[in-house]
Amino acid sequence: NTGFNRTVVTAETGAYSVPNLEPGLYTVTVEMSGFASIKQSEIRLTSGLNIPLDINMQVAGVQEQVTVTAQTPLVETSSSQIGGTLSSQEIEDVPSNFRNFTALTQLIPGITPNPAASTFEGGQVVANGTPSQQNVYLLDGMYNNDDRLGGSQGTQVRVVLDNIAEYQVLSNSYSAEYGGGAGAIINMVTRGGTNDLSGRVYTYFRDDKFNARNAFLPDTAPKPDERTLQSGFGVGGPVIRNRAHFYFTLEHDSEKIAGFKRSPAAAAPLATDMLGEFTVDANNYFARGDLQLTNKHFMNVRWLLETAPTRGEGFNTNNATIDAQTWEGDWDHMITGTFTSVLGDRASNVIRGGRIGEELATGAQTYFDDNVNFIGFAGRDPLTIGQLNTHPSYLTGKGGNMVRTVIRTYVLDEALSYFVPRMGGEHNFKVGGGVSFNQMPPRTTVDSGTFEFRTDAPYNPADPATYPSQFLITLGPEGVNGFDVFSKDRRYYFFAEDKWGVTSNLTLNLGLRYDRHRHTPNGKNAFGPRLGFAW
Repeated sequence: NTGFNRTVVTAETGAYSVPNLEPGLYTVTVEMSGFASIKQSEIRLTSGLNIPLDINMQVAGVQEQVTVTAQTPLVETSSSQIGGTLSSQEIEDVPSNFRNFTALTQLIPGITPNPAASTFEGGQVVANGTPSQQNVYLLDGMYNNDDRLGGSQGTQVRVVLDNIAEYQVLSNSYSAEYGGGAGAIINMVTRGGTNDLSGRVYTYFRDDKFNARNAFLPDTAPKPDERTLQSGFGVGGPVIRNRAHFYFTLEHDSEKIAGFKRSPAAAAPLATDMLGEFTVDANNYFARGDLQLTNKHFMNVRWLLETAPTRGEGFNTNNATIDAQTWEGDWDHMITGTFTSVLGDRASNVIRGGRIGEELATGAQTYFDDNVNFIGFAGRDPLTIGQLNTHPSYLTGKGGNMVRTVIRTYVLDEALSYFVPRMGGEHNFKVGGGVSFNQMPPRTTVDSGTFEFRTDAPYNPADPATYPSQFLITLGPEGVNGFDVFSKDRRYYFFAEDKWGVTSNLTLNLGLRYDRHRHTPNGKNAFGPRLGFAW
């Protein structure tokens, strides 16, 4: 699809290995003096696939070239990993509610998805019963986990469905190359440009006209305005044919999700029956560039950005009044680069580095400006802002608390692949490691206090039964706009593995991995051996 090419020379046994290829459609050509060349086309490699391709050459005669097409699907016979890969065709064809990628994981054995009821939210994935926090998310092999919540809510930076070319899920028995969690390894492969200029335009639309009236909505109340409108476009093609390509997408997500709230009579006039509305106005940008520098050097870059201001976070389902609704400002960013070097006919090396960032502020709307930008105290005395009042059946008051978390993660990985054709069988060795700096600079807490009441009746100075029973407030060393806490973690890993083809139908998958998280207690001996076989 791109015109990129790789050239290797077989060993004297005829054995060969071409590692670290990008997923895509390939043509293989085999040539040798005195023999008719053979060309086999339409070979589709998916993410993580390692397949044998045996080719028998014939002495050159009248026919100087043999072309083979329309082959049966290639099947990997040497891996003991448990999981699966969804192709681009499956991603296109399978319906996904709210276009949420986590719903697709239900097509992989052992995976139980719990998608969020929104297009831009994450969602949980459980692999063989392990906690969702233990999942590890990758984007084209690059770390993309949420360092604030682990893997429990999906990726750190959201990848929209139309950017995903392949979706690989490894639920168990994966090689030593993968680690950092006890759950699933979920790798999303993004779309890239090809030699053909092409694009796509799409929309996903839901409207209240397609929904029935809420069963508890009074007959005199109008049906709430509710909709989901997601639209976007993508375009990609060559910068230099057979040498450099680009791909770019932009998606806008506008949502209004409504709900009808009922309040007890005793709560009037502070809380009465009302319509709740959760609104989203998100933009997601993605860009990818791929470049073949020489016949032995390849580069690619991915850039991803999402801004997602929301008003009334959970307001359609919680028990807050309008003045107590929660706002959220979310900014996620990722940039990553990969450099692949071919080191002769037996080895290749991949270096990958990147930066992942998040700025997430969630809490009382009084700590935001009109554009849902975090302002915190903004020079105000916390006790003059007003408090949050919690009653058994409702919340009211414009104050309370909020948390703003800043995440900055810097990652560097390296992996060397080396093929040994004759040493008691064929060996595909792979060794590597990586380091990441996972920082929270800082996490800011803003709090103006919370009164807790035992009854639903509004506060009445003449009635002691309505007095608050408790007052809570967070105090501490004040930062610029709140109380700041800083965190710095360092993570390291090393691995070595061997895919040993003992015979033509027996492969041993051997490996050893070491992980070290500075913030993980008693983690200095975190060695993980890997042993599997395929027959």
